[in-house]
Amino acid sequence: MIRWGGERAHGGPWRADRSVALLVPVPDGRALSAGFARRCLAVLAAQGYRRVVTSALRPEERLGFLEAGFEVKAISFYERKMYSSTLIRERMVKDQRWKKLVPKSVAAFIEEIDGINRIQDLTKSDRA
Repeated sequence: MIRWGGERAHGGPWRADRSVALLVPVPDGRALSAGFARRCLAVLAAQGYRRVVTSALRPEERLGFLEAGFEVKAISFYERKMYSSTLIRERMVKDQRWKKLVPKSVAAFIEEIDGINRIQDLTKSDRA
C-alpha cells in the first residue's frame, strides 16, 4: 500500500509480466492527484520496476495519471467471438482445447491456481 496524505494505492507486480508494476487506486471515490501518481512511480521505481501500468479507469479517474505522464492505450478487441471469456470457460468445463485462446502467461497462471478444477466445481454447484 502506498500512502500520501489521504491518497492510497496498491502497487505490485503485474500478473502478465512480473517486471512491470500494476498501480491500482484504492476505490474510495476520489481520483488520484498527479503529485501522488508521481510519488507512486518513484516508490515503484525504487523497488526496481521500470514500467508501470494501471487498470481501466473511469474518465474522471484518469486526470492525475495523465498529468503524471501516463498514456491511455485502448485495447482493441480482436476476433471477439473467438476470444470470448465465456467460450474459454465453456471449453475448460468440457475439457476442450482452450490454451491457444489466452496468452501463455495466463494459461500458466490458470494452471498454477488449479483454475480448471475450480471452474468445473463452480459449474457443478450451479447445476445442483
